[in-house]
Amino acid sequence: MFQLGGGKTAPFLSHLGVLIILIGAVVSALFCERGLLSISEGETVGAYATADGASVLPFGVRLDKFNAVAGAMDFKSDVTILDKGEEKMSATIEVNHPLKFKGYSLYQSQFSPEDPQWTGLEVVRDPGVYIVFAGFILLNVGVLIFFYRFALRPKVILIGMGSAVVAIVALGSYPPLIPALKSYWFLIHVPAYFAAYGALVVATIAAACGLDKLSYRLIVFSFPFLTIGLTTGAVWANAAWGRYWGWDPKETWALVTWLVYALYLHLRFIKGWRGKRMAAVAVVGFVFVVFTYFGVNFLLGGLHSYR
Repeated sequence: MFQLGGGKTAPFLSHLGVLIILIGAVVSALFCERGLLSISEGETVGAYATADGASVLPFGVRLDKFNAVAGAMDFKSDVTILDKGEEKMSATIEVNHPLKFKGYSLYQSQFSPEDPQWTGLEVVRDPGVYIVFAGFILLNVGVLIFFYRFALRPKVILIGMGSAVVAIVALGSYPPLIPALKSYWFLIHVPAYFAAYGALVVATIAAACGLDKLSYRLIVFSFPFLTIGLTTGAVWANAAWGRYWGWDPKETWALVTWLVYALYLHLRFIKGWRGKRMAAVAVVGFVFVVFTYFGVNFLLGGLHSYR
């Protein structure tokens, strides 16, 4: 087995993390229960519609009040959970704040302008999600060990952090956030990607100028940020929409970008590539970065296009 930073620890943890993520994804695909609970104010419902018909919840949900403040992106439901006829808990369900009870999660999902007292709640029971999240932890730990071994050089840190700050300032100005973006995950997910993108700009320029070692170290610097951005985005998606992966164009191309840079690192360490061949991979990777950030928004849209 090839050795990276931290001996065999870094590749072992990161590859084990990817394997566990894939196992969790298979468990989700096979056993996840998902459907829509349709409910109006004052009504108590104990079943939800699925693609195959309907499923019964082991508890009841009463909608006490539905609030549509500013359209589809800002609405919430005040509900009470009833178990065997007894009121067990009251809570407010809104974007980024699902209700969890007895292994089920209820997410604010739909509303109707024609019926302001009706809402649709997404019901999810996914036994694979925590397996995937465990894989995320192992993957990030492995990548950070690799970062510690290969990127902690004063010049690399100075250039990487400097370019990261420039990228955050240049790209990170936002208007007042819509409710879907009001999450502490925003404060991790978005800066992580901007830090990665800033360092990758310099890495690509270095590669084009033949500065192979500097380019490589800056890519090593950026890779943990890409990984943190990708995995925290999945966790955030699960909190907001009830699924950690939905093949939205932005998340799909972000994954492709991550895979290209993972390939870069594997080619360098397994195949021993250097020089022009690695420069070509670095440039291709940055093309994917540009398309992920700009191209997807303008050409493909999706859940990440808040327009």
